[in-house]
Amino acid sequence: MKSKKDIITIGIVILLGIFLFISASKFIEARSPSKNVVVNYRKPILSELEGQTLPSFKLLLPDSSTLVDVSKTLPNKPIVLFYFGPDCPYCQAEISEIIKEMDNLKNIQFYLFTAYPFDQMRRFYETFQLSRYPNIITGYDYKFFFFEHFKIESVPGIAIYGKDRRLKGTFIGNISYKQILDLSEK
Repeated sequence: MKSKKDIITIGIVILLGIFLFISASKFIEARSPSKNVVVNYRKPILSELEGQTLPSFKLLLPDSSTLVDVSKTLPNKPIVLFYFGPDCPYCQAEISEIIKEMDNLKNIQFYLFTAYPFDQMRRFYETFQLSRYPNIITGYDYKFFFFEHFKIESVPGIAIYGKDRRLKGTFIGNISYKQILDLSEK
């Protein structure tokens, strides 16, 4: 038969175990992602172009003979202009995330382009197999329009336009696909 002291000791150990279990559960819950967690979005740079309509400029496509005007995109479709550097690891990470999340982003028209040499643009296009995505147009910004219009001097540079073709935000650096989706739907 157990003594009163043994019963009290066992009770204390059980209570401590329950307390530790509850504390550990709350700690794990606080650290694990939840559907109710607010995503921290990158702040757009202020370009003084916010609210303005999509400008008209042409890109030379990877076939080296076709020019496409970005302003001729189908109406009522959000547009993302993505200015990249072919060897930039941040640009590569951004396009990798866009491709990975394409099911969520399929209703957005993407224009990926660079002012780096044409052959480097073409290599980027082939490496990421961008021809597989009907909503991604890749090209060469041969007139350096994006750089001059948005005054963005580094890559990646991203400009997001809503269905109304008005600028919602301009960014330097990577942004999440959720931020692209949220801004483009405004």
